[in-house]
Amino acid sequence: MIEKTVLATLGQRHFAIPLDGINRIVSCKDLQFFEVDGRRRCMLDGNAVITGEYQELLSMTFDRENKELGNQSCVFLRAKNRTIGLLVDRIDGQLEAVVKPFDPLTGDLPGLKGTSMFGSDRVAYIVSPESFLNLALESTAA
Repeated sequence: MIEKTVLATLGQRHFAIPLDGINRIVSCKDLQFFEVDGRRRCMLDGNAVITGEYQELLSMTFDRENKELGNQSCVFLRAKNRTIGLLVDRIDGQLEAVVKPFDPLTGDLPGLKGTSMFGSDRVAYIVSPESFLNLALESTAA
């Protein structure tokens, strides 16, 4: 399967985010972050949206330091009228990703549906917006 994606980088990880799962992409310089119930949020279209980096959103454990978010971007993922903000270090462009699903030996990674090769030898994790939202928002209910 081939998907049109936005390629983003967070640390050493590359994420390919399907275009149809993106609400919008905003520079963190243009957002005001605040905390509610120990979770980082920002306002988007009048709603307080949970935001964080990949590991933060899955564990709902947020960096308590005054981390500089101004150089990052927030990719707002959407699925079934729900939204969550994925913080990334940079947006690298678009990628027509050939999705290689995870195999039974390696197992699945939460919120991801496979990998794709790009460049000469780089691997991007393909985000599954719906499963990512389900996992992250289930953690908020716990």
